[in-house]
Amino acid sequence: MVDRNLTLDDLENWRWAQDLYPDLSLGCPQPDTDYAQIGTQGFKFLLTYEGVIYDYRVSADGNTVILCS
Repeated sequence: MVDRNLTLDDLENWRWAQDLYPDLSLGCPQPDTDYAQIGTQGFKFLLTYEGVIYDYRVSADGNTVILCS
């Protein structure tokens, strides 16, 4: 795997939305993981690169970033 810095110009499409998620999973719970049941502000970023859509979730404070698959 090669690390590469991308810019918005490299993406075929991108969009984002702000949401209030019901817990700290940011709408993307992982198996065998418990999450505090507290309303959490966050963002959903959908990035399309080389025909693949990447769904990232980011907490509003920036402390949590999840690649939701």
